[in-house]
Amino acid sequence: MTPAWAWRGPPARWGCRTFSTSHTATTDPQLVARLVGELHELLALPLDDGDYALAAAELGMEVGPPEPFSHGAWFQSLATTLSSI
Repeated sequence: MTPAWAWRGPPARWGCRTFSTSHTATTDPQLVARLVGELHELLALPLDDGDYALAAAELGMEVGPPEPFSHGAWFQSLATTLSSI
């Protein structure tokens, strides 16, 4: 099971960087680009937040979005953050 902090990064008290900087540095750039593309395709669909929650479950995501994000806002935030890396 994926830890609850996996998409937000580990707690600051661990002295670690956030997900976007610590994991993408060692992740194949093509994989990151593919994820960003998939997120953009998902966000382009006419879905409401309940549909995004269902999509997350269908994709096997075992964690919910961090506060204060909805699923749609979280996906948009991830796409934006990962696009800028």
